[in-house]
Amino acid sequence: LRVYGAFKSICDKHNLRYYAAGGTKIGAVLWSGFIPWDDDIDLVMPQPDLVTFLDVAKKELSKDFAVFDAITSPHGDIIGIKVYSNSTMFTSNNLIGYPDSFTGVFIDIFPLIGAPSGAVSRARFIDGITKIKDEMYLKKLFAIGDTPTKELIKAYKAQAAKYTFDDSEYIFNPANSHKEEYRR
Repeated sequence: LRVYGAFKSICDKHNLRYYAAGGTKIGAVLWSGFIPWDDDIDLVMPQPDLVTFLDVAKKELSKDFAVFDAITSPHGDIIGIKVYSNSTMFTSNNLIGYPDSFTGVFIDIFPLIGAPSGAVSRARFIDGITKIKDEMYLKKLFAIGDTPTKELIKAYKAQAAKYTFDDSEYIFNPANSHKEEYRR
């Protein structure tokens, strides 16, 4: 909750939008709080707001907190960022071999990006970004695949920027592509 408070403070100051997602959303509905066995807070944030947050967090987060950008890092197990506490230590089995990716106790923030309006073109677009995401995951964590990580990151960023969040009728969370697709 302290990590969330630091994140929320910056978002409030800069009018940045974010929403509960995943287990956090389920916990809010079913338990009026956390899922008893959950280990983090999951949020989604419009891509432009996420970019702004990353920029201002460098200057405004206190030394007690830090940001791990799992999208652009050489090793990361999510498509998003983690805001974490510097006074704690946390890693997952997926990242145990990559100390550069260790964080403290964290909140996950996933991007919300725009998608095309037509059902068929939207499905193709989401499938394409999901393919890139899956290739990045395999390359970053298991060194599987021929495409260099930097090229996969570049391809992901190009696709994610194809449709602007605020001008799109549909949006989705590329970390959970077909399960978190919404009419904006």
